[in-house]
Amino acid sequence: MAVESEPTPDVVVENHFSVFLFHPGSDEARAWIKDNVPGETTWWCGALVVEPRYAQNLERRMTEDGLVVK
Repeated sequence: MAVESEPTPDVVVENHFSVFLFHPGSDEARAWIKDNVPGETTWWCGALVVEPRYAQNLERRMTEDGLVVK
């Protein structure tokens, strides 16, 4: 019996309540962020730092564009 595995996420999101960290795990995710996140960005330990008010919309847009977000 074959066990289906979950697809490898392109982005892993961590909720730290005051900020969300979006960890890009693929070249596609890094390119997507570069092309779709306007203005100045803040990075911490390789993750995009996002204010809570923007996190849900950003995750939705990534998913709509075909990225696997976990």
